[in-house]
Amino acid sequence: MRAETYSSKLSGKRFPVLLGEQRWIWSGMPDSIPWEAISTHESQARANHGQSLEVLAQRGGLSPYELLAVLLDQPFWRCNLPEPATVIRRLKEKMAGFES
Repeated sequence: MRAETYSSKLSGKRFPVLLGEQRWIWSGMPDSIPWEAISTHESQARANHGQSLEVLAQRGGLSPYELLAVLLDQPFWRCNLPEPATVIRRLKEKMAGFES
């Protein structure tokens, strides 16, 4: 499949952000991100969670912490989690260029 065809096929598709009952601490965090923003990080998602992005999306997505780790191509850290405001800022930086 040609790159432009693949890109246009993804256009509009979203990956869910799992906010759950802690939605109040994630003020400013979107409920989803463009699929294009995470699609190139499939291998990190599999390494961190043992599942494809499609399966993760069907199961409700990733938490903001998990999402940031995947987008930064890093293992998910379970200790010393950054403050929510830091996670939101970093995720917004990663989304620059994907959302208008």
